[in-house]
Amino acid sequence: MPWSEAVVEQFSLVDRSTFKESDWRGPFITLLFELFPISEHFQIVPELKRIKGSKDVFLLCIIRKRCVPIFFVEINSPYCSLVDASARALADDQMRDCFRELMSDSISMPKLIGLSAFGTQCCIYTLNTKTRSIEPAVVAVDPPQVRRAFDLLDDEGEAKLREAVAAVKAMAAHL
Repeated sequence: MPWSEAVVEQFSLVDRSTFKESDWRGPFITLLFELFPISEHFQIVPELKRIKGSKDVFLLCIIRKRCVPIFFVEINSPYCSLVDASARALADDQMRDCFRELMSDSISMPKLIGLSAFGTQCCIYTLNTKTRSIEPAVVAVDPPQVRRAFDLLDDEGEAKLREAVAAVKAMAAHL
């Protein structure tokens, strides 16, 4: 099922060569409201987080169902950072920090799934809440095609994200 016209329009309005993470906030929030509607008891909780060792910030959107965190999206500086190994490593560290922070909340699901996004280039992370292991594992050298496994605007990327969201909703059905 293709993204709605509203989602496609929001993403099309962003200059793909932008260096500003903030340009992607609106489109991602629009997408999250489509995937996690309030009529199904979901909350979208945006938080600005400081990047370690910097005065810069990134947006973290936590999806909650009845106050329980069930999914999150980390929006990073876009495409221009994707080729920078240190930027990818920093984003990976931020994702792992987010999992650690959210683990302090009561999570009654077997997995917690997060999405790391550089513009529309994305990677899905999964935390096993029992073993506390995170996939993908930390990799010393990771070419962009390894970590940013899909573009959420193409058919394959949309299918991957919808599959992850369906898994999250199934795990959260009891909440």
